[in-house]
Amino acid sequence: MRRLTALFSLVLLAIAPLAARADDASVAATRDKLWATLSSYSGMTFSKVDGHPNNFTASLASGLTHAQSMEVVAVVGTTGTITFYVYPHVRGGYINIVKAKQGSAMMKKLLKMNYTTFMSWGADDDSDVFAAFSTTSWRARLRPEARRTVFFLALDEVAMLDD
Repeated sequence: MRRLTALFSLVLLAIAPLAARADDASVAATRDKLWATLSSYSGMTFSKVDGHPNNFTASLASGLTHAQSMEVVAVVGTTGTITFYVYPHVRGGYINIVKAKQGSAMMKKLLKMNYTTFMSWGADDDSDVFAAFSTTSWRARLRPEARRTVFFLALDEVAMLDD
């Protein structure tokens, strides 16, 4: 029953953005609300990404056991969906599946973590490993403290995997 409920929720989340493309004003409003939330957090300093007005980035370097740092990228998509990508850094760079000694075993682990953890796991176009969390637009009317809680619960999930 849990699997069916999870599958139903996943399908709803997957098709909701397809229902309508948000207009530019709505995306801009979402971006501005996200920036207000991120810039008010004292645990990390977020900055805007040059040339990408809907992207924000920060780095977390303290309190980690197995990673030197974690790069956090927040992206507001064209539908108003907000996605947080977290890239762990070890030995001065990203974790890369192609460069890993046991790349296939690493991919297997990422696939299993997709099922057992709060985040989605994968590799980007450069084969760098990331964890991701997506949420619908702020039109869901989450209070600012609720938005911070959801984001930092997701970030804590990645940090716990570092233990």
